[in-house]
Amino acid sequence: MPVYHGRDAFLPITNRLSAELEVILWTVRSLKDLHISRFDLWSDCGTTITALDQPEKWPLYRSVLDQIIQVMSSFHSCCFKASSFQANTIARDIARSMTIEG
Repeated sequence: MPVYHGRDAFLPITNRLSAELEVILWTVRSLKDLHISRFDLWSDCGTTITALDQPEKWPLYRSVLDQIIQVMSSFHSCCFKASSFQANTIARDIARSMTIEG
């Protein structure tokens, strides 16, 4: 998977919502490639969950939202949920430790 998706790691991202949506697109594509049919995906960015629940209200992100929705149609069950910022501290610490040296 890293080779397939590695080119996406250097996309010019302008804000957090764009970054979150690109990560979600990468994630759902990867889950599809792995033949995972059911999942819950959590984010501490409430705006992201709102954009996924009501994509018509986010026309600036229509392209990536449409791509996510298209991939999601291949799953039996998928759910996007909001989590607190504090709940993600361990994952954030792991990500920071992996990227600290560039």
